[in-house]
Amino acid sequence: MHRDFNKLKRKMFLVVFPVFSMSLILNQLYYYSGNVRLHVEDYLKDFIMLSWFMIGFVVLKFKENWLRQVELITLFLISIILFLYFHHVLFYEIPEHSFSDSGGFLFWIPALFIMAFIILPKKKALIFSMFIYSGMLAVTLFAFSQHAYPQFVSRILLNFFISLCVFILAFYFLQEIFKIYLINQELEKAAGTDHLTNLPNRRKIDEILKQQIQQSDSAISIIMFDIDHFKSINDNYGHDVGDSVLKQLASLITRDKNENEFLGRWGGEEFIIVVSGKINALNEAERMRMLIESHNFEEAGSITASFGVATLQPEDGIESVINRADAALYLSKQRGRNQVHVL
Repeated sequence: MHRDFNKLKRKMFLVVFPVFSMSLILNQLYYYSGNVRLHVEDYLKDFIMLSWFMIGFVVLKFKENWLRQVELITLFLISIILFLYFHHVLFYEIPEHSFSDSGGFLFWIPALFIMAFIILPKKKALIFSMFIYSGMLAVTLFAFSQHAYPQFVSRILLNFFISLCVFILAFYFLQEIFKIYLINQELEKAAGTDHLTNLPNRRKIDEILKQQIQQSDSAISIIMFDIDHFKSINDNYGHDVGDSVLKQLASLITRDKNENEFLGRWGGEEFIIVVSGKINALNEAERMRMLIESHNFEEAGSITASFGVATLQPEDGIESVINRADAALYLSKQRGRNQVHVL
């Protein structure tokens, strides 16, 4: 679950960094086209952020394991920049001009807290958010003691701080909800996965078959196969080698199967491939049989497998088509193994 979440975060940053970089560039072009003169520190802040977004993108593109460092630096830099800009707006821009010229950046403040709850653990994210919130509130109170602001500015800032507090609490509980959701997703995935081979298990295969039958307009076939003399492998080499053979076989077929084929472990040394579309299931089973026969398995050497094939008929249900594939597999075993039969 943690690995999947990190992959998701990395993808997010690889999208967000270019988008933010482009927005900074467009922002500068907008001011330039309107002949608006910015302070040196405004250019400096944009330059620092643009440089980091570009560096962060390159680092994440080629160094996946640097995600933690990149996200923490990003959070730190954005926090500093937003805090400094908040201070600058309160003490310089509002007193000199009007709030409408500079208040738009307030809409970006909640994004900082969203990022905090994505990057940090729940409690640390809450502490971080409250620290930033308290700092901004302290700066605001100090600014009000130094300047006389229009009443509408006071109302906007009051609503801003109230809404920000609500956002922080909402993000806190949403992170918990998201965590529960991820755990449930992981449990659901585990319930449908064979832990030895990481293939879908019998329960998941039943679900996939039901979906295929309901959704597919083309032919559906079942290829059922198992390893010949698998008991002898366990007896001669031990169960660890037997398990290794099952894992190697699963990897071999997974790499070689077509995109519209679904592979799962039915139980023991028995596997199922669900074939949909115009692929000839008999030819596909024969190809798989030859692939297994020609492969050299670590420690066990050469092994063979027997195959049974059945194509779903209009009168068939899941159980009947699987039973026919199983009967065809039994026929291959009965007639000498390392064969393919169709029923």
